[in-house]
Amino acid sequence: DTFCISSTGSGKSLTYILCPFIQDYKLKGAETMSCNLNTIAVIIQPLKSLMKDQCKKLIDLNLKASYVGEDHDFSGLPSYNYIIASPETATSKQFLTALEAIKGRVSCIFIDESHCIQTL
Repeated sequence: DTFCISSTGSGKSLTYILCPFIQDYKLKGAETMSCNLNTIAVIIQPLKSLMKDQCKKLIDLNLKASYVGEDHDFSGLPSYNYIIASPETATSKQFLTALEAIKGRVSCIFIDESHCIQTL
């Protein structure tokens, strides 16, 4: 487990962007560089606008990303490498059940913004 405190604009997003690449590289070696990742990073963020912005940035990098809400159909989660959820969604029974089904592929869970920890 790792705990990182870092200011806005310091590159925290890079840690969760790289995590699936590093985990896949450890498992598969150099073939990971094709962006055909197997592992999944779950990112918990407090604001829908922040979730949308981060998801768009990941998609612009040609990475498979989705942000999910409480009313989301979670059956599509296995097709993404970056799953962005609010604290409320991340603690919902439906989301936790969906994560259980893909737990072997989840390499990391990031909580972005410290006040999310209080919510969880």
